[in-house]
Amino acid sequence: MSVLYPVLKLVNKQRILTLATFVCFVHCMLTPLTFLLMPTVGHALNNVFLEYSLLLFSVSCGALVMYLGYKRHRHKSVIAFFVSGVILNAFHSVAEIYHWPASELYLLLGTALVLFAFLRNRAEVKNCHCCH
Repeated sequence: MSVLYPVLKLVNKQRILTLATFVCFVHCMLTPLTFLLMPTVGHALNNVFLEYSLLLFSVSCGALVMYLGYKRHRHKSVIAFFVSGVILNAFHSVAEIYHWPASELYLLLGTALVLFAFLRNRAEVKNCHCCH
């Protein structure tokens, strides 16, 4: 080991702590401002295109995470929970457009299934002995 290793390790910790402090400062300054401006700009966020774009982006990112986890642990149930949750979330979007009753129930169940799939995927990857 190098004599400089402890110094480099300390420098990296100092950089991380400095970055964390800066992020905390920005968060503490912008959060109250965001809450103050939300009623003013809230109508701009009520956009169907924006909602579906965010839904598509989040499903794409989630599918990538699920696929990478599945490649390691090969448990199909994780994919089944994720796909079921995505289908319920999509059904919520359709139910909201047509004002069907209990559309929030679809959102709640879909979100719970997706969350369960992520947690189970993480646990399966962590417990996978074939790749560690």
